[in-house]
Amino acid sequence: MELTEDELWYWFVNIEGIGRRTRHKLLEIYKKPYELFLASEEMLKNSGFLSDRQIYNILNRNTYNIRDKVNMIRRKGISIIHFKGRNYPERLINIPDPPHVLYCKGAAMNDKNPAVAIVGSRKCSDYGRTVAHNLAYELALCGVSVISGMAYGIDAEAQKGCLEAGGITMAVLGCGVDICYPQSNIELYTMIERSGTVISEYKPNTAPKQGFFPERNRIVSGLADIVIVVEAGEKSGSLITVDCALEQGKDVYAVPGRVTDSQSKSCNMLIKNGAFLLESADDILSALDIKCKNNKSIKKTENKYSLVTDEKIVYAKLGLEPKHIDSIASETGMSVENVMRIVLDLELKHIIRKTANNYYVKGV
Repeated sequence: MELTEDELWYWFVNIEGIGRRTRHKLLEIYKKPYELFLASEEMLKNSGFLSDRQIYNILNRNTYNIRDKVNMIRRKGISIIHFKGRNYPERLINIPDPPHVLYCKGAAMNDKNPAVAIVGSRKCSDYGRTVAHNLAYELALCGVSVISGMAYGIDAEAQKGCLEAGGITMAVLGCGVDICYPQSNIELYTMIERSGTVISEYKPNTAPKQGFFPERNRIVSGLADIVIVVEAGEKSGSLITVDCALEQGKDVYAVPGRVTDSQSKSCNMLIKNGAFLLESADDILSALDIKCKNNKSIKKTENKYSLVTDEKIVYAKLGLEPKHIDSIASETGMSVENVMRIVLDLELKHIIRKTANNYYVKGV
């Protein structure tokens, strides 16, 4: 029984005991999985780098079993995209160590748009969360796709902001695409599955493992034109994504933070070492040569709501750093009671957010 290309690639990437480096070597010799599938034991031994066990695993091929597994994957609504196939992302073809197969769930992968990867700390501050969300929102309004890893913190906020603007987002997982990790992001996972794409190089039903997340970061940066670090501590995993981006020849932008903030330590260090300083979405749009009429100091509040004068005054005093209600009252000249009533109204409209008792910031 002859196997399809998808089935042959699935077989190739799942041969037991053969990792990516060995697969790269095999492709240098056999060019396509089909040729390896037809190789004799003698030919495999002559390769000079395969162990007896690896040769046995290559020769131990069951076409019916392979087809059944691929059909099971498709019944789950998961597509298989193989290296240099028709739908394989162009941005990944020439990166070092490209994934040989991608499993995708959700909408068809759209890699034609300009795209940015937005990454950062899982334990982010309210400032970082708001910056990531609003930045992704503004870029998405201008047709820029947002790539991230659907992790806690910055990743999730960026992807939420993109989806809120009706944009395209892709989540690259460190587990199978049929597993939501972390489980607390199930609502976000469902939203991305509905209007974006969930991507992984690991076959379905693969549980998350610590070593998978650094590996997937090369795909996060590879799918993007630019990598943005919003907030990152001294030993943040985001720095692995930055290293991948630099190896791939991508520009890196970092959002500056206060020198006393531990979560901004790596961002400030990146800027000091040559990363581009990011102040607003306009910096990215300029770098991508995108002229967007929607991006003139975008304010979601003014797009969605008509604010009365007092609400506009209070809203104008808020920023990305939490501000106490007493400070707002002092700056506006209003009574604390009046400000409390106004911030409650703005909070109910989902255009400001309480970060702690009597502290508020702009954004959702």
